[in-house]
Amino acid sequence: MVTAKQLERITRAKSNLETDRAIFISRWKEIARQMLSSYGSWGKSADTQKNLDDTASNFDNTANQASNLMADGLMGSCFGRNIAWFSLLFEKNDWNKDKSAAEWLYNQERIVYRQFDRSNFYDEARSFVRLGADFGTATMFMQEHPEEGKPFFRTLHPKDVVLMENRFGVVDTMIRDIYLTKDDAIKEFGEKKLPETIRTNEDYTKKFVFHQYIGPNYRFELNVKGTDEYISIYWSDEDATKTLKEERFPRKPFVAWRWNRDLEGCVYGTQSPGLMQISNMKSVNNLTENVQKQSQLIVEPPIKATEGLVVNFRPRGLNSLKNGEDFAPVNITGDLTFTENERNYIRQSIRQAYYSDYFLLLSQNLDKTKTATEVAGIMSEQSNVMSSFFNRLATEFLEPVIEFVFENEMTHGRLEAIPENSTFSGEEIKVDFVSPMFLIQKRSHTVDGIVQAAAQILQFAEVKPEIVDKLRFDNIADVIADGWNVKKVLIEEDHKVAEIREKRAQIQAAMADQQMQNETGKAQAQIYDQLGKAPESGSAMAQEEQSA
Repeated sequence: MVTAKQLERITRAKSNLETDRAIFISRWKEIARQMLSSYGSWGKSADTQKNLDDTASNFDNTANQASNLMADGLMGSCFGRNIAWFSLLFEKNDWNKDKSAAEWLYNQERIVYRQFDRSNFYDEARSFVRLGADFGTATMFMQEHPEEGKPFFRTLHPKDVVLMENRFGVVDTMIRDIYLTKDDAIKEFGEKKLPETIRTNEDYTKKFVFHQYIGPNYRFELNVKGTDEYISIYWSDEDATKTLKEERFPRKPFVAWRWNRDLEGCVYGTQSPGLMQISNMKSVNNLTENVQKQSQLIVEPPIKATEGLVVNFRPRGLNSLKNGEDFAPVNITGDLTFTENERNYIRQSIRQAYYSDYFLLLSQNLDKTKTATEVAGIMSEQSNVMSSFFNRLATEFLEPVIEFVFENEMTHGRLEAIPENSTFSGEEIKVDFVSPMFLIQKRSHTVDGIVQAAAQILQFAEVKPEIVDKLRFDNIADVIADGWNVKKVLIEEDHKVAEIREKRAQIQAAMADQQMQNETGKAQAQIYDQLGKAPESGSAMAQEEQSA
């Protein structure tokens, strides 16, 4: 049981961490204002009514569109609902060539994919990606849905989360704010554990503030029953002297992705498109405002008019003037070419920061003649440029999420049992990413080089055929199949390939032997046939017979 003193240490640490995070909050709020209030209120209130940022001063939506495109593009090409984006493999590659082992892994994949499809992962993942791209940091909480037996995910607002990392630069601790109504709090913690101020409140729409701490066993040394590595405790703002719920997890039940890790040791991410482009967002917003003002001045120019004169500005509007009354439009001068060029340049810079060129690659080249090889080369180049942040996304987000779902299914006994007497029982399993973007990168660094090298070697084989003996074609076939994510169950095992080749060699040898026997028989038949005929007239044999 966590004591009041231990809980006080955690709440004090939370306050200190919020102070350290304040500088990021100010920058994040500035980004949010430029993103047309996509992230709602930044207050710390649990009120049901949210105060959205004022968008009256927003005149350009380039960054918001680019961020949406990036989120949709990553979902569609990296871990979308309708694509294969991961495979399960054994750490020891030899087992992946075993048919029974490959079939067992394939069946586990199907179960894990099904649970992802049943969960809210793909909906929450889109918001998660946007947060990481805009603010440099994104956090997601993971748990088992108790009633429906499926994983549940929640992407957390940056204002509600503080993080800590260990000495290896890995985020291992999170403290978050939670807003629950009385009914939801009762379901989560039980009515008896709630403070009296919550139990007796009759406003069922009011939300109360709760907090959750998640951290490794060594941090704060909390007295929570169990031996699992991670500790989770909940408490209420109404009574910060006792916990409402205490539990342990074998694996960290949250993920935190940083676009780029701060080398000075700050836990929050840096150099994301949103953080790096905030000045451009402001500039293009001001330029767009100026262009719109100029357009309005041209359409509705200032008017020089007699005092008290009301002018009808409608098309073909009739103005009845008295003697001496007059009005005239003011000529508006100025060239906006530079402004427009500058605005387009800044807009393109924002789009490039969000990798819009990659996700619009095909549509941007519809009017140009591109071969399949040229398109593949461009996509390979673009995906390699994106690999720096994407590899961190895979390490800090995708892989832990897959491992969480897999181990959750295993804990609840929903995975297929390992066959009896199987030789791969107890072997370590790893995650292999096989989405289109991952495969483009993999083929760029493996398959493409091998294929090009083999093609050049085969050219030399026309002059020196024995050079082909240097190539191990079976290994080349394995690398190519892996680069195109051909399932292991579709690749024949090495020992069976050897058996097939041996049988083929035996059949070919028998056929060659039979063909030789047939050729020998034909030759003998021709000889016998020749011996049974009279010599042709004028032949040497006929002349010998005549002289005899």
